[in-house]
Amino acid sequence: MAREYKLRMHNVAYKNLFGRKFRSILLLFAIMIAVALFFGLSSLTAGMEELMMEATNDSGIKNAIDVVDSSSGMFYGTIDRSAIKTIESIPGVKYVIPRVFALVQLEDVDLVTPLSQIERTITPEMDMLMQQMIRMIGTINIGETDFSDLSNLISLVGIDPDLEYIMGGYPSKITRGSIFTTSGGAILGEMLAKNSGLDVGDKITVICDNKQRTFYISGIYSSGNPIQDNSVVVSIKDAQYLKGFGNNEVSLLRVISEENIDNSIIGMHIKTKLPGKVNIIDHSLTASVINEQFNQFKVYEYIVIAIVILASIGFILAITMRSITERTKEIGTLRAIGWQKTDVLRLIFIESLIITIIGSILGVILGILLPYIFQTIIPFFFSDLIIPPMSELVKITPLMVVESILIGCTAGVIGGMIPSIRAVRMSPVDAFKY
Repeated sequence: MAREYKLRMHNVAYKNLFGRKFRSILLLFAIMIAVALFFGLSSLTAGMEELMMEATNDSGIKNAIDVVDSSSGMFYGTIDRSAIKTIESIPGVKYVIPRVFALVQLEDVDLVTPLSQIERTITPEMDMLMQQMIRMIGTINIGETDFSDLSNLISLVGIDPDLEYIMGGYPSKITRGSIFTTSGGAILGEMLAKNSGLDVGDKITVICDNKQRTFYISGIYSSGNPIQDNSVVVSIKDAQYLKGFGNNEVSLLRVISEENIDNSIIGMHIKTKLPGKVNIIDHSLTASVINEQFNQFKVYEYIVIAIVILASIGFILAITMRSITERTKEIGTLRAIGWQKTDVLRLIFIESLIITIIGSILGVILGILLPYIFQTIIPFFFSDLIIPPMSELVKITPLMVVESILIGCTAGVIGGMIPSIRAVRMSPVDAFKY
């Protein structure tokens, strides 16, 4: 008997939903959009957070200090490798890794996305910030020129692969091929490989000032950092040759400190032991600023999500209240033939639950597709805007799917039940007056 009663109630619920198709479609649409926006924003935020964490960890900027020449910065200054022993004697220093940096050109290689194109998408504030950073590290004497003057240049990094492997630095993650083992080999950042059309097995000729050298590409690496992923990485000896450095000259020394050691203290010790010779770039400060900015972004995201959910509940309430008003006589009839208040509420709850489950599932599907839809549509309106692949920016987890469906169902059920409670409190006699 109880089973037949439940089946009969479910049949009535299905008939009500399909009998009022326009109302059902509106409710379905409201829930679907709310869930899609929540899911899309959540997956994008999670993906960006993971990329930032990977970029921070892979680039070795956690507990990292760069020691550069005090007069010229890392691209034009030189530091004698003998300073390594001096720095290693400081308490709290774990590793000291030499690197050589250069700004170079690739012979007969046309970049699909040169820096001049990126420059068109940079705001004046961002351009000013980038110029300040460039001046700080001594990349180039900018003067009155702007960022587009660097459009034909890429960065070259000279490393000792064995030392980098120990500290977990370059290459952060080889996606194709392998790291070079001898002089004459090179690995390319994933972004540079994509923009140049180069791949494992190809050869490139690197030009630096009046010197050049041809390399074979042994691998492609990815760090999650756009600047690092637009670089060529070679052996430190090859980089020294292109720069015209001696065997003991490098561009910078990357210092990795022990866990829970204040980088500023180590930096003070370095400047004390090498007075007037070096500048200190503390990357832990950069990481903390990035994390703080990202946390602010997440706050804005939560505000947007809350507004979307509240607006959806309001929209559902408006539709449901109108529907309940239209169904007041129907509710009065059900009460008159013996239905209890709980029976009517159960019927409306079943209707709301069915529509919210369907809408939430469709919303999750739309939320998965939403970033890719935007990536396809945006270039039609902003042709100069460079958008990274959404597959690299979004992250989808089972928990995110469950949360989205629960939020959609909760919003729909709350929006459906609030006006229903008011309706079932009316007596059958009052309901027939509508």
